[in-house]
Amino acid sequence: RLHTGMKVINFSQNWNNKLDCAFFTTIRPANSYYNLGDQYNIYLNKQFVKTVCIIDIKNFYLKDITTFVTYLDAGKSVSEFNVLMAKFYGSNPAKLNGQFFFILLKSV
Repeated sequence: RLHTGMKVINFSQNWNNKLDCAFFTTIRPANSYYNLGDQYNIYLNKQFVKTVCIIDIKNFYLKDITTFVTYLDAGKSVSEFNVLMAKFYGSNPAKLNGQFFFILLKSV
């Protein structure tokens, strides 16, 4: 159910069909927008999907990402995932080389 006035996490694609799951992950540049325990409305191509809560956050650098993480999160190999991240953040090298969050979300 849509909760108005809530923070939003946008997706351009339902990577690995994860938005259909009760628990799923997202990988985003680290920043204070994402907080443990906060709730967010999830949108796929500007269409509301569900409301979620962040239940865990792990910090990492893209250079350290593993096949385990990339296939579960996006259904892509490490090299394919790095191409995707370059597409999203390549215009900002500081962001691309900075810390990322591996965020675990739970549907509410």
